[in-house]
Amino acid sequence: MLRLFSGFSMTGLRARLLGVVLLAVVPLSIILIAYAGIQNSAEQERARAVVQRGLQSDIRAIQDLVSESRATLVTFGITYAIQAQRWDIVQGNSERLVVENPEYEVVAVSDPEGRVRASSLKRGVGVDISDEPLVRNAIASKRLVVSNLRADPLTGRPSIAVALPAYDDEGRLLAVQYIGFDPERFAGRLSSAGGASVETLVDGTGTLIARRPEVSEREARAARRSELVRSMLEGDRGEATVRGLDGVEREYVYAPVFGDPAGRMFLSVGYSPSQLLAQSDRTFRLILFGFTGFALLALAAAWLLGTYSIYRPALLLSRATERFSAGDLSARADLGSPRDEFGALERDFNEMATTLQEKVEELEATRTALGLLNAELEDRVRRRTSELEASVQELEAFSYSVSHDLRSPLRAIDGFSAALIEDYWDTLDEQGRDDLGRVRDNARRMGELIDSLLKLSRFSRQEMKLQDVDLSCIASDVAEFLQHADPERSVTFEIAPDVYGQGDPSLLRVVIDNLMSNAWKFTSKRPSATIEFGSREQDGQTVYFVKDDGAGFDMAYASKLFGAFQRVHGQAEFPGIGIGLATSARIVHRHGGRIWAEGEPEKGATFSFTLS
Repeated sequence: MLRLFSGFSMTGLRARLLGVVLLAVVPLSIILIAYAGIQNSAEQERARAVVQRGLQSDIRAIQDLVSESRATLVTFGITYAIQAQRWDIVQGNSERLVVENPEYEVVAVSDPEGRVRASSLKRGVGVDISDEPLVRNAIASKRLVVSNLRADPLTGRPSIAVALPAYDDEGRLLAVQYIGFDPERFAGRLSSAGGASVETLVDGTGTLIARRPEVSEREARAARRSELVRSMLEGDRGEATVRGLDGVEREYVYAPVFGDPAGRMFLSVGYSPSQLLAQSDRTFRLILFGFTGFALLALAAAWLLGTYSIYRPALLLSRATERFSAGDLSARADLGSPRDEFGALERDFNEMATTLQEKVEELEATRTALGLLNAELEDRVRRRTSELEASVQELEAFSYSVSHDLRSPLRAIDGFSAALIEDYWDTLDEQGRDDLGRVRDNARRMGELIDSLLKLSRFSRQEMKLQDVDLSCIASDVAEFLQHADPERSVTFEIAPDVYGQGDPSLLRVVIDNLMSNAWKFTSKRPSATIEFGSREQDGQTVYFVKDDGAGFDMAYASKLFGAFQRVHGQAEFPGIGIGLATSARIVHRHGGRIWAEGEPEKGATFSFTLS
């Protein structure tokens, strides 16, 4: 609280007040503007959806025109007149179809060789239309086909025709019948033109069939070269922003009206986003300006209200904290606002100031007592250090005594026993010889025990130099030594490469040597054995292990493995004094790690350890 209000200037307080007001108003304005933007985007999507629906509606209208003519031709083709090839009757039927369907410009029927046998125009009978692509495509596909825009062979005028072949019950071609349309019939099906949209209908060659609003003859002739028509013919279906027939760039959506083999025809609807979305843009601007005005009014109102209700009491509180921070612990705030938040803040500040004043007085008293306690503690540390140094010296003296004072009598016992065996071998009976041999064996074993104790003590006191250690390299050296020492054994070593650990190289070599030598010993009764060294990740920590397939052990005795001189197997079965695992455990513990073993009788054992 002292840091919050001490050192406030009037300018600083007003700046913070403005920041608080902005924090209150700006997020709301951003949310409202974002909402307006989302609504605007939705309006734009709806407008584009309207264009897409208009495109699909007009495509269906053109398809309906063709579907209706197909129904007419199907019915016409199964009449008696065509099935019997009574061309005089067919002529009358053709004329009647045009009367009944004014949208048909011409109805004509040709024989299988392509010669016109009947025409609603009462002329053109006998004309050969076998070379007409419409006729050839209808015969080849055996279905209804739609032509590109071309000059009708009977009327000579621009026309789009639909043709359908007629067959008898045995599938023999009887006639090809077609209906010709004025292109304006297709143009009349376009309903979305005008306003912000334009519609363009072209055939499979890119020839303009209709355009709403209409364009000049020059622009119509150049339709095939326009960006729009090229996009329609290449893309088949999609969207593009290109220049239309009138050279104006718009956004177009286009799709095929018919696809092969019925005959290709494409329709596009183009629109100018600025015109199509003008209403939604105006709505967005109105919302934006309204929100901006609201934000400015709210900002001004909050500023005036905050100046009186926040700035003045904050300034008074700031002055009180300045006095308190300068060392006047008796300074207290008087804001005159007992019922609002600043009143609560005033009470909290005054309580805090009173508490701090009391704590400072307690702290001074505690500091004096702490000085006395620190002096006493330092004296205790000096005494404990002296006692520890004396203990270390006593341990070293004991080690020296064990090394020298105990070795001399052991050497004497071993030497005299050897002399007795050598000088009195012939006079001693078998029991005496055996007893002297036991004396020598125990003297040597006692010497090994003394050496092991000294080694264990030395490893416990040895200074450690931590660094990255290549444990794989150490394991390989130990394996090579063991194989060289007993080359007759069949043992396979599986040593994982690039296993590293952080520790003292010489001490870690002792650990790996003890564990691998242990595995070597307890696999000695196997005709062939495998010893593995490697590492694994366990609970986010690297675990190193030595695994063998030797004698193993009962897990009930696992707690005895790492104690000094503790053995699970008898001396006669596997020789040793039981100090290697204890040494390894002590070294691992000095590295901040832990060591454990898992095994099963006659199924091998695995010794695992960590380093930190």
